[in-house]
Amino acid sequence: MYPAALSDGGNIYSCQKSQLVSILETYANFPTDEPKTDIIITDGSALVNSLTPRKAKTFNQFVVENVFPVITSCASKYKRTDVVSNFDVYLPCSLKAETRLRVREPEEESLKMGKCLTTGEAF
Repeated sequence: MYPAALSDGGNIYSCQKSQLVSILETYANFPTDEPKTDIIITDGSALVNSLTPRKAKTFNQFVVENVFPVITSCASKYKRTDVVSNFDVYLPCSLKAETRLRVREPEEESLKMGKCLTTGEAF
């Protein structure tokens, strides 16, 4: 059984994330005040993707000029600052992994989603 909201008889619907965000934002109640806390946990991947590279020509330069200042700012406001980073790490049976399989070249498609689901093997 497949969830009707996500698939059509097992074929997963695809769309742009921005389409979903605009719909979901109409149902969200965003807080107006920042909560009082001693700890902040930041999604490193989301942080990197939210920043615009200014003059950086390398990833190292981008991190030093853009990412570190944000983390340093957080570290000055909170007693503990954690940055969680799982760049390009996807569970083998995730929607992201299935999407990646669909866009790969045919000769690279040696692993299929069905194999993961039936044997439990990782990519």
